[in-house]
Amino acid sequence: MTVGPNGGGRLAVDDVVERLADYENRRCASDTRIGVAQVLLALHAHDVERGGFPARLEELVPTFLDALPVEWFAGGPLDYLPESRRLSWPDALGRVGLVGVPCAS
Repeated sequence: MTVGPNGGGRLAVDDVVERLADYENRRCASDTRIGVAQVLLALHAHDVERGGFPARLEELVPTFLDALPVEWFAGGPLDYLPESRRLSWPDALGRVGLVGVPCAS
């Protein structure tokens, strides 16, 4: 491998860029998990107070959530599947996370 006059600097910059991308993916994953937890708690509270789950997540606002959290990888809302009481969202690798909503009633 031939390294030019600023080869060491280029390698350092590439390393920093790679680390920043990894950090951003981890931050997005963490923020999405926080949003999932907020929605799960709001769905559970809705079930306890109203005896069932809403047809749409928007029904949780403003009583149970100030606003719907953003799913950070695609930049949109979480997918809510009311028939099966599940939330889904993509991750950085295009895989889909899926979690069931606890039922109180």
